[in-house]
Amino acid sequence: MLALAAVAIVAFATSAMTDLRDANRLTEAAGDKAVLGSRLNTNFTAIGRAEAMLVADPRPAVIKDATDQLRAEWKLVDERLAPLEKLRATDDDRRYLTEQAPLIAAVRRSSDGLVAFAAGLGEAPDPAQRNELLARAAASRAAQDQARNRTRVYFDELQRAKRRLSEEAQATYETGTRTIVTIASVGIGLALLLGILAARYGIVRPMLDMTGA
Repeated sequence: MLALAAVAIVAFATSAMTDLRDANRLTEAAGDKAVLGSRLNTNFTAIGRAEAMLVADPRPAVIKDATDQLRAEWKLVDERLAPLEKLRATDDDRRYLTEQAPLIAAVRRSSDGLVAFAAGLGEAPDPAQRNELLARAAASRAAQDQARNRTRVYFDELQRAKRRLSEEAQATYETGTRTIVTIASVGIGLALLLGILAARYGIVRPMLDMTGA
């Protein structure tokens, strides 16, 4: 009887550990995606700073410096989107990447347009050119805000998913512990009962004899 209880405990414990490992793996993946999303927003902020520097002082040397910074930030954006694609597993992931792709493309177009326009300016832009530069910068900032806001929504979705997975893992652990204790208690109780019956009534020996026969 104790052997049967032990087998049941091992089987249930194995199943519970598998569930816990799966929950932990999903929680870690959600954390990785949250970090990547946060870094994407950091990149968008850095893109905005580089553009602001360009708009404030659109001289060729400043434009070149800003362009180099923008190129580096866009490289990081691409590097962070690639693992997000690989980690895509849930409806929230798929929806975020589907909706974020055109927003990022809009940021890239606006930023490229701003840089191209600034590169065509002379040392002293006239008022009309200055107004156009400011308008392009405003359009780029608006696109950056949309991309950042969509990532914030995704971040909130990931936080909710992490909490849910943690709660499920805790529930699995508690249920597993209770079940293992119950199985062990029943097994020990039955073993004790058989021991008492054997000592008092001698019913185990005939059972063993029948089994041996």
